[in-house]
Amino acid sequence: MKPYMTVFGAQFRVLLQYRARAWAGFGTQLFWGLIRMAIFTAFYESSTHVQPLSLPDVITYLWLVQALFALTYWSASPEVADKIRNGSIAYELIRPIDLYWYWFARAIACRLAPATLRSIPLFIAAGLFFGLKPPATFASSLLFLGGVASGVAIIAALVCLLNIALLYTLASEGVMRLSIPLTLLFSGMMIPLPLFPLWFQPVVYFLPFRHILDTPIRLYTGNISPTESVWVFLHALIWCVCLTLWGRRLLKRAVSQLVAQGG
Repeated sequence: MKPYMTVFGAQFRVLLQYRARAWAGFGTQLFWGLIRMAIFTAFYESSTHVQPLSLPDVITYLWLVQALFALTYWSASPEVADKIRNGSIAYELIRPIDLYWYWFARAIACRLAPATLRSIPLFIAAGLFFGLKPPATFASSLLFLGGVASGVAIIAALVCLLNIALLYTLASEGVMRLSIPLTLLFSGMMIPLPLFPLWFQPVVYFLPFRHILDTPIRLYTGNISPTESVWVFLHALIWCVCLTLWGRRLLKRAVSQLVAQGG
């Protein structure tokens, strides 16, 4: 465990240095948050149907999406892609550590560090001026942190799967472009999942992408009660274990068939 914690800590500290980039990201997320808040406010004011979420809850949902946006960058690591393309992945294989958990630790750090830098000022600005509500209860705040942790674990497992896919194809662009629409649609980034049609909700609630954004946000607002959260966390754990086992099996098979560039 210690080597992987070291990898995580080193990568996390490196990414915390990109403060100018974080401020630029904060400005971008604030801009899009205001636009989406205006769109959903207009929708609620013109709709005559009772919605499953109130407008204040939706506004809070939208701002939390913006705050956690950096967590959703689900794509293969560019560094891993370069190493596979030029053959230097062979050096990764001779390290005295497990390659899967090495990638897993790096993936977590690459999501948490940018999200931490962006989310703190966004929480402050949106909470003071733009309608972001505080957690429903103290228990909701703790459940929110647990939801973020489970979402980051699932994202890391998905990133590892994309990294492994690059061992079968040298072109990373196609794999990355396929991953983006899945995250946008099924995580709650574009539309809060409770607003999806009732006939489609069993699909989005079954898939693991809901735990990236929708689950922690609805735990924050109290839309998912502490009793329901037990089953939600169990669902996230099952998906995380399944994705991890699948990734490790695919990696073992890919490494056994790997031919490094140059011979």
